[in-house]
Amino acid sequence: MTESDTAMAMKDERRGIAGAAHQVGCSEWTLRRLDYQGIVRPARDPWGRRLYTAEDIALARRHLAERAERNARSAGLARRG
Repeated sequence: MTESDTAMAMKDERRGIAGAAHQVGCSEWTLRRLDYQGIVRPARDPWGRRLYTAEDIALARRHLAERAERNARSAGLARRG
């Protein structure tokens, strides 16, 4: 397998919700909530289970990091005001 074949295989690899939550560093429920809110839209298998790509995982991480930053900033403003 060449390096580009490996990269393609990793790109096409999909994880279930437990593995994705572990990679993101959040709970499975948080990923479900992001799906309900339309922030992350994982594919589904024939049984309806969510399948997360590397892009889905990166998007969830980015969203949660931005949300944590916003919350930290607003908490800092609340203490000053």
